[in-house]
Amino acid sequence: MKRLTWLVVILLLGFSLACGGSDKNGEATAAPTEAPAATKAPESKTDKPAATKAPEPTKAPEPTDVPEPTEAPEAENGEFYVDAEVMSSLSSYRSETLMAFTAKDGSTDGSVKMVQEVMTDPAAHHVLMSVSGTFPGAGDMSEMADESGIFEVEVYLVDDMQYMRFADTWMSTEAGSDSAVDPSSFGDFTSFIKPEDLNDLKDEKDLKYKGKEKMNGVNTHHYAAEYSPLWGGLGLDDEDIESGSVDMWIGADPEIAGLMVRMDFTIVGKLELDSETGEKVDGTMTVSMNVSDINQPLSIQVPEAALSGGVPEDVPTYPNADEVNALGGIIAMTTADDVDTVNEFYNGALEEAGWTMSEESFLGTNWEKDGRSLSLMVTFDEEKNITNILIMIDSGEE
Repeated sequence: MKRLTWLVVILLLGFSLACGGSDKNGEATAAPTEAPAATKAPESKTDKPAATKAPEPTKAPEPTDVPEPTEAPEAENGEFYVDAEVMSSLSSYRSETLMAFTAKDGSTDGSVKMVQEVMTDPAAHHVLMSVSGTFPGAGDMSEMADESGIFEVEVYLVDDMQYMRFADTWMSTEAGSDSAVDPSSFGDFTSFIKPEDLNDLKDEKDLKYKGKEKMNGVNTHHYAAEYSPLWGGLGLDDEDIESGSVDMWIGADPEIAGLMVRMDFTIVGKLELDSETGEKVDGTMTVSMNVSDINQPLSIQVPEAALSGGVPEDVPTYPNADEVNALGGIIAMTTADDVDTVNEFYNGALEEAGWTMSEESFLGTNWEKDGRSLSLMVTFDEEKNITNILIMIDSGEE
């Protein structure tokens, strides 16, 4: 502003000096009217006005474009802002979050990886979570892991049905049933860093704007910051943290403004491994989160093993069942049909599928086939006025 003010003063001063010179020439031309030589004075008057072109400095306002600081990234980008609601407005996306921890002394490590795929037309949702080792807040997950040291949970939500896998066992249920799990409950980056805490970073002097960058196929604004107590969403004690940093790529285009497209986060210090014992270990935690395939075509296909719910093909599902829940070798169903109708169906369907009835009692029927056994129990719930169907299958393997 000072530079602009001085420029204006100089231009005004130049203009006034030009005007003053014109007046002097005017007086000179008016003086000796009788002297013939003086008749040339008017030429002087007509020539001199060329000096009136001197105000050409008025073209100098070009320097008013000089205050380039107005084109600084902050002005171009606007206020730093993260909006967790943008993700729910996308037609499709794929997100991958990887959280890892390594103890300073090498005594323990662990990781949590979560992949989500979401599409709206047709509506489908897929979540895969893999956990290994020991991770802050979760404790030691090795007891739940398989031979590879990894424990997995997978969920598909397609066509009003939900399919869930724990390790190698699939179960299926209607999406609206009480036993269904909301895939979004597995969370995203907002589970460990709250957007409102990140938005407080706009007041931090250490928040730096790195410029516009193309990230995961979309235009983003890149920001970086050092650890701040404002990152309270992590549940960290500030005195336990030695250092930390975060890089964030936030959507720049109108339809994804405020979307966290990518985040790389690192914390070094004492981290609580087990929330129950309060045990803390010196180490480093990293979090990397990416959102890709934004509003791009996706294909979410439910595996064959999930569609069968882990139930053998030769075990029929009751055709008029209202709700079906399957977990490994256990199938639970409900129907409005009466008990006799259900039993009549299974007596025929199981025999047709190659099963042989081995026992019949008031509890139900037992069936055998190729070393396997099947128990069928059909009961009526008077309180709910529905018929319950329970099938348990034993593979016969030790």
